[in-house]
Amino acid sequence: MRRKLFAFLFTAVFLNLCQAQPVAVEQVVQLALQKNYDVRLFQNSAALAANDSRFSFGLYLPTINGQGAYVRNTNDSRNVTFSNNETIREGVQSTNLNGSAQLIWTIFDGTKMFATHKRLAELEVLGQLNAKNQMVNTAASVIATYYGIVRQIQQLKAIQEQTSVSEERVKLAERKLQVGTGGKPEL
Repeated sequence: MRRKLFAFLFTAVFLNLCQAQPVAVEQVVQLALQKNYDVRLFQNSAALAANDSRFSFGLYLPTINGQGAYVRNTNDSRNVTFSNNETIREGVQSTNLNGSAQLIWTIFDGTKMFATHKRLAELEVLGQLNAKNQMVNTAASVIATYYGIVRQIQQLKAIQEQTSVSEERVKLAERKLQVGTGGKPEL
């Protein structure tokens, strides 16, 4: 992930330098914090933990279960007795309606409810701290990379300037040699 981040930052800074538009470190850090996958992941985890903690009051509430069923049948039947009496019924309808409700309320469960509520609150705090930590780490790596690139650009400028000074020295030594005031070792 860091390789992708460094490659992205290097490309962004290099392209911006080629276009001769200065890029502030604040802009690069802001862009990295918005686009970094790890930061987004930790922010989402922190949001989920906050959501769990927000609804942890439900631990103290009762559980209500309800069931219902409605069954309607239409049957055709034919009965034959031992005395060969035959009874035929067609379209016999039956309707059955059932319902039930159940309320479960645990009054005391050995402080499990309180421990779970506290654990969810601590997970919320931990999620926020992890998100902040990831943001700080990302910002630190981006800043280090940014200033590393800036240092390399300055080093490149210094090398180019040194090259131009050396070229001028060579030209001056050639002219001195042509005039007769300089020697070949100097050239």
